[in-house]
Amino acid sequence: MEVNKASFLLLSNMWKTPCCMIMEGHATQTENGHEQKMVLRSVDELEAAVAEEFGLPRLPIREAVAILSTMSIDLFRLES
Repeated sequence: MEVNKASFLLLSNMWKTPCCMIMEGHATQTENGHEQKMVLRSVDELEAAVAEEFGLPRLPIREAVAILSTMSIDLFRLES
């Protein structure tokens, strides 16, 4: 069976303002129709975004990234 090795992680918070979504190593924050995007380049940046934007400082981000890494999935790979 072929495994799609796209770097994909999706977290979304639609219930607070501003709305924040983390997907494929990018954080997008939307407020009043204005969108702000940021590239997450490390586990530290991803952990900080999840802790600050979602209020989930104890979410096991490092463990999740390590598991994905064993599957040859790199969330922080820059697409060319």
